[in-house]
Amino acid sequence: LGGNGQLHLSVVQDRLEQEHGMKCKAYQFRVNYMETVVEPIHCQLDQDSRTIEIVISPYANAELLNHITVNISDDPGKKTSEGNESRGAVERAVNTFLSIGPLVGLHMANCSVEVQISCYGQPTSIASLSALARQGMKAALRSSPASLAISEPYAGVEVEGPASCSGTVISDFTTRIGSSDYEVTYVKDHVRFSLAGHTALAKLSDYVARVRSLSRGTATVNKIEMTE
Repeated sequence: LGGNGQLHLSVVQDRLEQEHGMKCKAYQFRVNYMETVVEPIHCQLDQDSRTIEIVISPYANAELLNHITVNISDDPGKKTSEGNESRGAVERAVNTFLSIGPLVGLHMANCSVEVQISCYGQPTSIASLSALARQGMKAALRSSPASLAISEPYAGVEVEGPASCSGTVISDFTTRIGSSDYEVTYVKDHVRFSLAGHTALAKLSDYVARVRSLSRGTATVNKIEMTE
């Protein structure tokens, strides 16, 4: 269960326990770090009558997704359904390696993986294609460790409130949170202000309550949203 700050979660937890008799357990705020690629990795592996070429590139997106493209050059007489099954097997093999990164075992995110498999001669089984994909991914991720990095998730923040507390809120955002990536807009003849900023998600664990305290309950955090 996620909510707009610790206070909101506490209220929801109390209602679930008191009104519905449910047992709830609250966990500490946690930020999931990831592994990713910062520079393209290219690897080619030749095996018997097959060749696999893998390119892993940065793929920035706020949802922290990976994008996988598989192309298999095989027997032109093979049925479409068999080809789809082969591509699915290769994708699953690729995802296996993306689920446990090579640096410290974190999930890999924001990666674009292009897989090109060329088969020559005798027909190739789905199991052998899957095994080839695993070997190719293993070789690719080991070939260029300098292209890999641990990524810290960032978030966009929007705060709105009366202009009288803007200085306090802005000062807190630049000093305690330590971010200089923000923009302030004054509206309604400078009666109200809006702050839009960007910072590491780990620094926002108690930000909603902090803003309410600094502004004596007059300013609100409208949005904390994951960004690229």
